[in-house]
Amino acid sequence: MSGRPRRGSDHVEGLDGSRVSKARLRALLLTMEGELSVKEGCGRLGIGPARFAALRGQMLGAALDALEPQSPGRPRKVRDEKSGRELELEERILELERELKATQVRAELALCGPSLARREAEGKKSPRRRRSGHRPRRPPSWRA
Repeated sequence: MSGRPRRGSDHVEGLDGSRVSKARLRALLLTMEGELSVKEGCGRLGIGPARFAALRGQMLGAALDALEPQSPGRPRKVRDEKSGRELELEERILELERELKATQVRAELALCGPSLARREAEGKKSPRRRRSGHRPRRPPSWRA
């Protein structure tokens, strides 16, 4: 057989991690390769078969999660900080929105306000409006 030699569980040595986690991974892989029985793996790690099975399940679940398809390429950089120019522009937008609102209020007052302003200048009270459909009160002498 040509090509690279099989390294199997020897790949564990090239990984970053503690000695304990590497020993656990190596024992789990050796049992899955059939080079070590579960009983021997439990003896090496000093744990029972139930804990060994739980570790194997955790390892396989983590491996499966890591192998899920992902979007290709590098992840996009998230820009949390806004530049000084962006902050200035946002401030300016808020200022302009306030000015626009004030101008709109002034325009509305100019449309409905001239008659009110004239009455105030003349010292007259604005006429009372009657409610539609309302009949004036009758003096008590009309009742009888």
